[in-house]
Amino acid sequence: MSKQLLQSVDEGLDDDGPQIPPPVPALSLLGLFSPLLLAPIGFLVLLALFGPDNALDRWSTARAFTHWMQAELPFIHRHAASTAYPQLALLVDCLTVAMVPLFAAVLCGQSMINYPRLLARHRALRPFGLGKHLLVLTLFPILALLAVYAMVGIAGDPSWASGFTTRHRGGLALINPVSLYVAGLAIGGWPALLRLLFDVHLRKE
Repeated sequence: MSKQLLQSVDEGLDDDGPQIPPPVPALSLLGLFSPLLLAPIGFLVLLALFGPDNALDRWSTARAFTHWMQAELPFIHRHAASTAYPQLALLVDCLTVAMVPLFAAVLCGQSMINYPRLLARHRALRPFGLGKHLLVLTLFPILALLAVYAMVGIAGDPSWASGFTTRHRGGLALINPVSLYVAGLAIGGWPALLRLLFDVHLRKE
């Protein structure tokens, strides 16, 4: 199947111009908004919006989990401590960070399965040149991890968004899933980006 897809695209490029394969449906199991990704995001949103303020007092498993996360990442409590609901915010922040490797693994698997289609589209579309490809490959994962650290490791909100996550649960329910998705996508998509760098820009056919 993969060889047939690449062969058909190459033939299209030679004969009638670029025949661009369609993107993967976003809501399919292999899409960027797969149920495998939306389900944990939905859980985080519901927990942030409707979880009890004293979540760690009520749920011993959650308390043990956050204690373990703080032992591994001592900075992870800083943002939560500055909120009006520190126990709930700490649980949401810890879950967000813990889910990053899982999101990265799912997205990496998706990108490897979808790689023949991704390669065909990049060969046809050339969305960016070698310099931009190297820049994305180098900076995107670093920026994503810094964004997660800024979300959980820095107390308070920026001055231009004062109280957005520290006093309003809706802000927490928005920022954490977005940061989780971006970090997971940057880390999980990195191997496919590296393969595309060689196959599209460096490999001579």
